[in-house]
Amino acid sequence: MKKRIYLVILGFFIIISLGPISCSDSESRMSPLLNQATVILSIGLPPEDPSAYNNSLGNKIRRFFVPDAIAQTAPASFSSILVRVSGPDFGVMEQTFGPSGTVSLSVPSGNFRQFEVIAAIASGDPSAALSFRGTAVANLPAGETVSIPVLMGLNETKIVVPDYYNNRIVTIDSMTGANWNARATLGSTSVTQPTDVSFDARGRIYISLNSTNGVIRADNSNGTNATPAFGAGGLQTIAVDRTNNILYYASSGALYKNSLDGTNEQSLLNFAPITAIYGIDVYSNGLLLIVGTGVISTVTPSYIILYDPNAGSRSGQTVVGQYTSASLNTPWDVMTVPPYIYVANLGGGANNQILRFSLDSNNSFIPQGNYGTFGTTATPGIFYGARRFLAIRNDALIIADSNTISLSQLISISDISGANWTPFGTHGSLINQFKLWAVC
Repeated sequence: MKKRIYLVILGFFIIISLGPISCSDSESRMSPLLNQATVILSIGLPPEDPSAYNNSLGNKIRRFFVPDAIAQTAPASFSSILVRVSGPDFGVMEQTFGPSGTVSLSVPSGNFRQFEVIAAIASGDPSAALSFRGTAVANLPAGETVSIPVLMGLNETKIVVPDYYNNRIVTIDSMTGANWNARATLGSTSVTQPTDVSFDARGRIYISLNSTNGVIRADNSNGTNATPAFGAGGLQTIAVDRTNNILYYASSGALYKNSLDGTNEQSLLNFAPITAIYGIDVYSNGLLLIVGTGVISTVTPSYIILYDPNAGSRSGQTVVGQYTSASLNTPWDVMTVPPYIYVANLGGGANNQILRFSLDSNNSFIPQGNYGTFGTTATPGIFYGARRFLAIRNDALIIADSNTISLSQLISISDISGANWTPFGTHGSLINQFKLWAVC
């Protein structure tokens, strides 16, 4: 009690010693405080077991108001955290912080403050992720401290290459080959004939194998916590729905849906007119994009279809959109990069190795550009055979490019015009070499 009295008295004398203060002086000194709010951002990744993640409305509300409800704090491998804040009355402010599970900053008070958080992974870390991203919106009362949980998800990845004939997975940070990491086994499972790679929201790696092994999941490119292979074998392609935590994979003639831990495999049916699946990806609304070929009499046309993986359970239409044309020839892969859909058109002729589409409100595929010509010379714009999209990047498309058993490389382009064409790698089994899949 005495201490409190002394503090009050001391404060009183400090105020007196400052001399007379006018109302205008007081208002100007208090104004910065009254116009600011202190924000504490609690940053976390999705839970390791998505089935434990209660996504009910009540739990969403609880997570919004209780910062400790975030499933897991940011890993120590974050090297930096960039926070962007915007509002209708002050534009955009940015601030960079060191690695931490929580970030505190002062923000202009007001309504509809939008937060974007990007956490970069430290160089040399074995994670397949390059960065994670999360967003939040909040109203900030003046002079108050507001805690805001931000659930992060995968933003960009390193380049993870299914090196088919070398029976290994290769991870590099960039098209310079930085931090080359080649693995022939992940955990106790051999990486035999890897065909495709995908990632979940935590940045874990999922690899489809053309051998009898099926799917391997690992926390990172070192194989930490790698699962024994699960699911059907002879796989051609794989994709993860990072919003709904669902795993999809396919052999040439069969399509499967599974939980992320591989314990609930289900066959999906009715993807005609495609009879041979080459590539799949998840569209932004949870539907699947599938590319492949069909059979009509003696002709083998190629297709892109938009497929509803949940329609079968409610006796609905599974194929809700499709596209075919003379320029679409043995499409080997498909990738969603909103607002566009890209197709690696393996058999495409002049200026048709990479195709770009948009999807309208009627689920019709609208051509939006094309690029690249088939050939065997190491020249910008010439593909040996565009086969797989690798990595999730905001600044480029990374393409596995191969045709015969002796031609393999990676290609990076920044847009459908082929800008910033960058090749990497040659054919072989050493560092900076690949033997990519080259069988139709």
